[in-house]
Amino acid sequence: MKRHLLFLSLFLGAVPACYAGGAGPMWVFPVARLCVAQDARYADSFLGQWISRSRLKLASDQFEQCARSKQWIPDAVCAELMSLQSEQDLSRSNLERLGAKYSAQLKILEVAAPYVMAASEADSAGTTLPPCP
Repeated sequence: MKRHLLFLSLFLGAVPACYAGGAGPMWVFPVARLCVAQDARYADSFLGQWISRSRLKLASDQFEQCARSKQWIPDAVCAELMSLQSEQDLSRSNLERLGAKYSAQLKILEVAAPYVMAASEADSAGTTLPPCP
C-alpha cells in the first residue's frame, strides 16, 4: 500500500494540469473526489482511501450534499475509475484511455471541476463553501 501511495504522489507531481478527452490524467482527481462524495461505497476503494487520507478530503458536508444532489459523474465512470488498484491501472496511458473513453460524460467537468476547486480552496481556508452550482 505504501508503494502505491508513493507512486501516486510521484505521479501527481509529474503530470500537467489537464482534464479529460485524452489531454492528460488530471481529470482523475476531481472525478474521484466527486465519485466518493456521490456514493460512499467508493470511499473503500484504493483511490477513495487515498483521497480520504490526503488533502483532497473535504471536511464540509456541504460538498457531499452538492455532489449527491447533482450526480455529475455517471456511476459507470465512477465504477471503472474507482476500481483501479495497481501502478499499471494508474499509468498515464491508461488514464488517458479512460479519459478518452468517457470524454462525453466528463464534459460536465466544465461545471463540476471549478466547483470542486473552489470548494477545496474554501475548505482549506476555513471559509464557507461556494453555493452548489
